[in-house]
Amino acid sequence: KKLHTGRVAMSPAVDGITSETGRTSDVEEMATVRIDQGRGTRKCTIFGSIVSVLLIGAFIFRENILVDSTARGAAPSGTKGRTVTFTLASLQGGGTGNVTILTRPSWAPLGVAQFHALVDAGFFEGCRFFRVVPNFVVQFGISGNPAVQAEWRKIRLQDDPVVATNKRGTVTFATSGPNTRTTQMFINTAANKGLDGQGFSPIGEIISGMDVVDQINDEYREKPKQGKIQMKGNEYLEEFPKMSYISSTKDKV
Repeated sequence: KKLHTGRVAMSPAVDGITSETGRTSDVEEMATVRIDQGRGTRKCTIFGSIVSVLLIGAFIFRENILVDSTARGAAPSGTKGRTVTFTLASLQGGGTGNVTILTRPSWAPLGVAQFHALVDAGFFEGCRFFRVVPNFVVQFGISGNPAVQAEWRKIRLQDDPVVATNKRGTVTFATSGPNTRTTQMFINTAANKGLDGQGFSPIGEIISGMDVVDQINDEYREKPKQGKIQMKGNEYLEEFPKMSYISSTKDKV
């Protein structure tokens, strides 16, 4: 996922998928009903209207989305916010510090549920801040274990509507296009309102430790190649020994 000017995306292209689910064929359904009235059989031909087909299709689509979302741990409703604390290491000067994120399900319920699932799985521990663009964003969320990353990349979320703006201190999933969120995330280090119109929906905000975020090492900027991180994990990132990373996570429901 690569960020160009004003754009947070995934690069190389991460299986860009545009959901086609739920499209209903514009074909009228015809049913033949035979009614026995004792004296004979009257044949009645009933042409189902496009409206009826669309209503049935919409219902099936809705049920499938709910089942699919639940199966992925991304329940569209009922998700509660959490306070999650990341301990960061290898900051500028070699120090450590804590960053606390408050998730906001009312902003992005699907994104929040995915973030919680990643935290519960210990996914973020050891993750590097592989892309740091001063006065814009710091990006993270590729596992140091390629096998783990490959499994999580199979799970792609439907987009959440953008409710909150990408102000400084908000946390948002990166994307390669519609409905492609997986594991990569970024912290806005400036007011990036321009990202709102591009579909980037914040899932929470930093309530303490933004000064720690400002100490994330920026000397490598955008030099690390995301494709190599996906393939080789932290083995490749050893080429960037001073890169800041998440050493541990702790959360409170």
